[in-house]
Amino acid sequence: MKKITCAAVAAILLAGSAILGFAAGKRSVKPVVGTTFYATIERKSADSIIAAGLEINDINSRGRFECRISDKTVLDWRYTDISLEDLDEGDLVAVTYTGEVLEISPAVINDVLRVQLLEDEK
Repeated sequence: MKKITCAAVAAILLAGSAILGFAAGKRSVKPVVGTTFYATIERKSADSIIAAGLEINDINSRGRFECRISDKTVLDWRYTDISLEDLDEGDLVAVTYTGEVLEISPAVINDVLRVQLLEDEK
């Protein structure tokens, strides 16, 4: 009887820890929201960059884009926060955005979530 009780308690504890581990792991990974494309910075201003999409992108992300940078836009390099001043013309970046793209020349992206500098050195 003691063996059965110990086995049942062990099984319940094991199942409980597995469920808690799954829930904790699910919350620790943030899903990628939005669309990401790779580009080279052609020009920058006080609140935006002009980026030229690379050939490796989807056909819709190969043109020129004005990416508007707001206070909600995350700018980073190797998961370290940087500022717009740290970006230079010619830098390779990954741009993640949501929402609509205004189809003029260059196309305008208003809701830029993240600009990640992809250069090896900064």
